[in-house]
This record gives sequence, structure tokens and C-alpha cells, in this order.
Amino acid sequence: MDGSLIDYIFECSKEACLSDLRSKIVLKLYIHDIECIEDEKFTVVAWIKAYEYFTGTSIHVTTVKEVKQALREWVQ
Repeated sequence: MDGSLIDYIFECSKEACLSDLRSKIVLKLYIHDIECIEDEKFTVVAWIKAYEYFTGTSIHVTTVKEVKQALREWVQ
């Protein structure tokens, strides 16, 4: 897919600013939709970049499933 996962999530959200998604409270509103994105739609690298953008922290994983789980844990 062309474009970034970050942009894709933003376009699917109802937020006015991309940076709003960096809030745990706001991202939690969309976590179910994020988890429903097909794993194959974006590379694991794209998922890692999205995680790092939204959370402001690094992650060392090898699968999309691990990134999705880490995002879910971050918004809790």
C-alpha cells in the first residue's frame, strides 16, 4: 500500500490534527479500529514507526501482532 500507516490511521480517525493521536486517551478511542487493520496491509517496519510516533518511545519487536499488543497496553 502507498502512504504511511500513520497517515492511514489519521485519515480513518475523526481527529482534526495528527498529533492528537499521540494522546493515550485519544488513541484509545481508535485502538479497536487499529487492531482490525489487516497485518499484511502495512509492513512491520511501518507498524513500528507508527508505534514510535504515537507513543514517543522505541519498540523492539518482530511481528505486527506484537506491535498491536504493545499499542493496546500503552493506551490502558
